[in-house]
Amino acid sequence: MKEQINVGAHIIQSHMDFSQVREISKAAEDLGFDSVTLMDHFRPPSFTPPKKGNLLECWTTLRALTMEIKNIRLGSMVTYASFRNPALLAKMATCLDHTSRGRLKFGIGAGWVQNEFEEYSIP
Repeated sequence: MKEQINVGAHIIQSHMDFSQVREISKAAEDLGFDSVTLMDHFRPPSFTPPKKGNLLECWTTLRALTMEIKNIRLGSMVTYASFRNPALLAKMATCLDHTSRGRLKFGIGAGWVQNEFEEYSIP
């Protein structure tokens, strides 16, 4: 049996506008990548200076990408489980998977940037 290796592109969308994210995603699709993932943060994290500035929200950006990127899988590398009510997150993921014709790539984790939780009053 022949093994298949899938390669995806991860976009750190700090300080980008949607046209840049779309351009990178289209290039990944054209180059034969399996997927594109975004980071799920509410502000640019410390590893992408400057710490303040533009950051497209992951899930709304993914929804917009489903209208532009037609064949590869799309998702969050890690969705912060603590950012959203679990029932709401399940509904969001189901809706995105349905509207993208089954192309959602769903990663989930606890989250680690304490300042984001504090800034948005998330326990």
